[in-house]
Amino acid sequence: SGALSFTLTYEDLAGNAGASVSDTDTTNNSKVTFDTTAPTLSGIQLVSTNAKDSSRYAKKDDDLILTFTSSEAIPAPTVTFAGSSLTAEDTSSGSRTSWRVTRPVVAGDTGDVAFSISYSDPTGNAGESRDESSVQNTITMDTTAPTLPEVSLSSNNPLDTSLAKATETVTLTVRSHEPLHSLTLVKPDDSTKPLDPVGSEGTQWTLSKTIETG
Repeated sequence: SGALSFTLTYEDLAGNAGASVSDTDTTNNSKVTFDTTAPTLSGIQLVSTNAKDSSRYAKKDDDLILTFTSSEAIPAPTVTFAGSSLTAEDTSSGSRTSWRVTRPVVAGDTGDVAFSISYSDPTGNAGESRDESSVQNTITMDTTAPTLPEVSLSSNNPLDTSLAKATETVTLTVRSHEPLHSLTLVKPDDSTKPLDPVGSEGTQWTLSKTIETG
């Protein structure tokens, strides 16, 4: 890589030598720089603005953010990001070596986020395409609100589980159709009580209370 250099020496038919001419003496100030090295990308990171877990999940109105660095100044890369074709934004104040792509999550988006980065240098040397295998994490888009298909109350009353007397225990049992981050009971006075997860799947929850006398 570098500027093409040359020197011209010449003489006429009588043997008169002309003044030598080099690459710095072109009559139109033209020059050619050759570059045979393809650019590379490093520091590829995929995150979201999800408040619960920015490295694993994204919901509606969150942003997916992809950042990376190029080994040299390059034209803006083209990025296919969660099914959208986008152009990377230069974040290096014009140096064209630091890049960011933002993709909002909208209703209906679902599944694991995939991406592909295509890029080349100003000479046209294409860099190796990079995709989601370049990062250590996977972000899943989920824009569907969870539901609770099973909610039940029962007691340990030996005669009728729909009744309870003092010292007996009433249990609220809930099943969700997908793993939940948390599940909270809101009491009539607006105080709250978290339900306890059953197992590690995050789809079974219970809350028990012993009935007091009076």
